[in-house]
Amino acid sequence: MDNTLHLIPTYALFIGIGVLFLLSAFFSGSETALMSVNRYHLANLANRGQRSAKIALRLLKNPERLIGTILLGNNLVNILITQLSTYVGYRLYGEIGVAIATGSLTLLILIFAEVAPKTLAVSHAKRSSLIVSPILSVLALLATPLVFLISLVNNRLLKLFGASVQAGAETPLTRDELRQALMLSRRNLNPNYQEMLINILDLEKIIVREVMVPIGEINALNLDDSIEDILNDLTNSPYTRIPVYRGNINKIEGYVHIRDAMQLLHTNTLNKETLHKFTRSCEYIHENTNL
Repeated sequence: MDNTLHLIPTYALFIGIGVLFLLSAFFSGSETALMSVNRYHLANLANRGQRSAKIALRLLKNPERLIGTILLGNNLVNILITQLSTYVGYRLYGEIGVAIATGSLTLLILIFAEVAPKTLAVSHAKRSSLIVSPILSVLALLATPLVFLISLVNNRLLKLFGASVQAGAETPLTRDELRQALMLSRRNLNPNYQEMLINILDLEKIIVREVMVPIGEINALNLDDSIEDILNDLTNSPYTRIPVYRGNINKIEGYVHIRDAMQLLHTNTLNKETLHKFTRSCEYIHENTNL
């Protein structure tokens, strides 16, 4: 190998090292982007026909194969960077050049091949994952035999140490975890929607009595009233379902749907008898029932 490298100009070796750094950054950023991307966003894009989103979701369904491909490529590239940089350092400065190359590589790989690309990938996870997914899909296909072999050896070693090799089942979010997720989505969610969704999580703690309307504020129809008063109550009601009673509001006979009442009015058949005929039975729930 040294004889072959000896024929390559130094500037060409530097270009090669630069290309390898870009590849290392690609693999590092790809891993971070795909592991941090919101899968619900990908699923939404996939449902709209976005090809890259479909590929990304397919890759994420087999994380062992995906991580194996990325780590295989990343380690191969980093080893080549180390070999070439060490050779260039030796060519330029002799033995001291090897020490310089080793020290410089630690800092350069950390910044340009790890921290910077991963930070960029986290900041633009969705866009980055859509860009890298088609490329990784091809690489995963080409590396299938080697990745399978690595996974086989890895699984055997894990079994040897008594570790489980089965992928952990996804556990459903608890109410507190879901609440925290909603709180963290403050930037991407309308504040009113966020408050509404968080309040929904508290429904289990609320009973019917806490949301009941005071009897004096109930909008209801008294069939003992005149038809003019009933018609006035119907036309001014802000609700689509109105309780119906006779004389005593504590004795509800049912409810009438405003749509039915308007149909009777349209056909000029609205009276107490027809209104009573269209009265539907109510569901009676104990005031201590959990919402």
